[in-house]
Amino acid sequence: MIKVFVYGSLMNRRSNFYFLRNAKFLGNTTIKGFDMFSYKNTYPYIKRGNNRVLGEVYEFDKKKLKIIDFLELNGYLYEREKITLELNKKIIDVWVYIGIHKIFDNGIRIKSGDWWKWKNENC
Repeated sequence: MIKVFVYGSLMNRRSNFYFLRNAKFLGNTTIKGFDMFSYKNTYPYIKRGNNRVLGEVYEFDKKKLKIIDFLELNGYLYEREKITLELNKKIIDVWVYIGIHKIFDNGIRIKSGDWWKWKNENC
């Protein structure tokens, strides 16, 4: 099974959550060493940095991972990268999608690392 950290539209009760509807929710957590940005107030992306990003961890099969890769335009807009994080007092490896496209060069930095809080306050 595959574990993925999500921080935007794939989160519970968000616009693309239906792609994860049969996935196993493992918990809420933060990842360290990343900065979050907004692309034109429409969706978030993260890059390596010095802050934390809030999100959720899900577990699912390789078939669903291929669907999520397609949704995230893996290799074009985002790149899936394996990271280590702490979840429920355990250290685990998960995949996360990092913004890589040149359109992500001038986004608005979200200091809190919380996309939905920022979006509700600013959009």
